[in-house]
Amino acid sequence: IFVITELAKFAVGLRHTFAGQILALAMAIGYYAVLNGSELGQTFGKRAMYIQVRDLATGGRIDPQRAGLRYLVVGLFRIVPFSMLFTVFDGLWGLWDRDRQALHDKIAGTQVVRVMPS
Repeated sequence: IFVITELAKFAVGLRHTFAGQILALAMAIGYYAVLNGSELGQTFGKRAMYIQVRDLATGGRIDPQRAGLRYLVVGLFRIVPFSMLFTVFDGLWGLWDRDRQALHDKIAGTQVVRVMPS
């Protein structure tokens, strides 16, 4: 998705601008909302790693709105200066969390689970 958003920003003349960052955020939210909010609950990368995003309470699929929220939490911090610290902290949070959730999973009420290859 990174390459696609960079190409889109370049195509419309918004590279290295705040508007370009907002465009990339909107495109990424759409990508993650559609794929993680699907019945499979997987992006292409998650499919390759045999993991899915699921509802924490029920274990069922999440809707596209919640999948979009899940990415929005991380995505907003990526456009704020000095935000790499939050991104790293968010990614590492699952290592010591009892439920193995990252912060964006806690906010969205989701969990990443391993699935068997089909």
